[in-house]
Amino acid sequence: MRSSIGLLLICGLSKAAINFDLFKDFLRWQHLKFVTVFHCLDQSDDVLNLYHKIGRSYSEKVHFEDISYFTEATWNHKHVMRYDYNNLGVSVDLDCPATEKLFEVVSNNEYFNASYYWLMFANGSLEESACLLGKQNLNIDAKVTLVVDQRVQHNVFDVYDVFSPAIKRGAALNTTLMGNWSHEGGFTITVNQTEYERRIDFAGISLKTAVLTLDQLHHATLMQLLTKQGTIRSYSLHRLGYRFLEFLLEKHNFSVQFIRINDWGFTSTDGYSSFGLVGQMGAKKVDFLINSLAYQPERVGVMDYTITIGVSKMLIVFRHPQKNEGRYFFLKPFRAELWIAIIGLNVVATLVVCMTYRSKSIKEYDDPRSNDDRRLAWLTVFGILFQQGTSSTVSFSSTRITLISTLVFSILISQFYSAYIVGYLLIVPPKTMNTVQHLIDSDFRVLVENLGYNIDFLNRTTDPVVLELYHRKILNGEDNFVNITQGLELVKRGGFAFQCDTAYAYPLMKESFTDKEVCDIQEIMYNRLRPLNLPLRKGSQFKQLFRITLRKVMETGNGAYQNKYFFSKKLICDKNYIKTVSVDLDHLLVLFGSLLGGMAGSFVIMLLEIGYVKVRKRKIQVLNGSRSEDSLKRD
Repeated sequence: MRSSIGLLLICGLSKAAINFDLFKDFLRWQHLKFVTVFHCLDQSDDVLNLYHKIGRSYSEKVHFEDISYFTEATWNHKHVMRYDYNNLGVSVDLDCPATEKLFEVVSNNEYFNASYYWLMFANGSLEESACLLGKQNLNIDAKVTLVVDQRVQHNVFDVYDVFSPAIKRGAALNTTLMGNWSHEGGFTITVNQTEYERRIDFAGISLKTAVLTLDQLHHATLMQLLTKQGTIRSYSLHRLGYRFLEFLLEKHNFSVQFIRINDWGFTSTDGYSSFGLVGQMGAKKVDFLINSLAYQPERVGVMDYTITIGVSKMLIVFRHPQKNEGRYFFLKPFRAELWIAIIGLNVVATLVVCMTYRSKSIKEYDDPRSNDDRRLAWLTVFGILFQQGTSSTVSFSSTRITLISTLVFSILISQFYSAYIVGYLLIVPPKTMNTVQHLIDSDFRVLVENLGYNIDFLNRTTDPVVLELYHRKILNGEDNFVNITQGLELVKRGGFAFQCDTAYAYPLMKESFTDKEVCDIQEIMYNRLRPLNLPLRKGSQFKQLFRITLRKVMETGNGAYQNKYFFSKKLICDKNYIKTVSVDLDHLLVLFGSLLGGMAGSFVIMLLEIGYVKVRKRKIQVLNGSRSEDSLKRD
């Protein structure tokens, strides 16, 4: 049960008109807990006793104030009609002489609104009461309950719901008989309509609205622009707002008068300036806006919001640069520590094999092959690592176990290595630039779509990273504010990042970008998602009804359809057209260099070995010749 404050206004009332039970039932019906009683009654003992009875029933929750000599100059309405987090109910006897003066102040200050619950006693006829109320500033959200004495049955009152779509717009007063009240049954409400259903018809009133088109009227009228069909190619939040306005027009039966505005007026939030869209709302020149706006704290004082009708994405888009793997592409599958572990493990295996070969040479010291096998232990192990065979004779079980384990290890490592290489060439290259800081550290030039709310965000943001981007990449002495067409053309060229509204940027990309360029697109969010509302002037009487209608539009799927039309999703990269990474000479240049270096080194060593053998043969021949001469001499 909601907590509310009841404000009871009883003016010029005769003793018979004051019905304590009706008053009490009304407070209970509307869940009112605090009561202020304005009175202009004869201070007789009976009346005072009635006041005391009310006071005893509600303790300190009742406040009395005499308005017998009411004047506008002496009545502090801002203090008396003040409420905090609660609704105020008001009841008044329309026969009180001061009522008309009171209503004049109440109407001028718009106290006939959804925050005040009025209970009005009519001692005369319904027509007389309607004549008085028809002069007041009653609106569609007025909470006025009029009770009329039937004068047929004792203490039985007819209960009416009184409102008007907008008195100042020329609408007539509406009095709907809700039921009656009696001592025996209390309030008996026979109307089964909700308040929304009773007040859905605005009776053809004309409301004012402002619209900003960003000078898009080229050989077309305003209505032709707002109702334009086809692909979204530029700013279109005014067209989005008009689509939802059409639902409101059809549901509530009213017309609109358009006022064209040529600026946003984001700084006109003082409630006095009428400059721009926001200024028109703050000065209450219009009832609502066609352009859907995002919620901002500084605008709370000049406008009310309905519901979210769409979500705008302000993103930075650019073509992600192709990652250069360098000349060590063949080392890419494994990290450096894994390569070191593989080499270290095989060194250990080489030592084990060498030890087994050494044991064999000790056992068969006369077999020259044992020495050869021991010298080729490292070549055997590393040959198995690269899945090559060996011609060594294996006689020890320990050697067989070591070599078989090395062989299994090499097969598994080879599978991981080749699978990565093949898979890397088949997938989309990974995109590593995904934050604003990455963009700041890059060589990209940053552009911004030349729209008022983009510039307003950059001027108001307190995010240190975004501020750094703004000052280093945007306010750098170059003209970095461009329109959507120029920005996307530069993005297509490469080396440029463009901040824009993707609602219409993606359709333009789809038409002009190739499949390869679409796959290169990367986006970075530097501003939070912007929920868009259809804004109303502050304190608008249509707020609650518009909220309900727009919520029904969203729930029935019409809202989703409009969002799908006006807000495009991110383009999907067609994998059939992905250009995979090719392994070129630059990737494997180091391997070719290593192979050529190894071949050159082996050739040099071969020449050295040949020279060494020849020199050694000569030495042996010389030594043998010397021995022969010595033998001959001895003979």
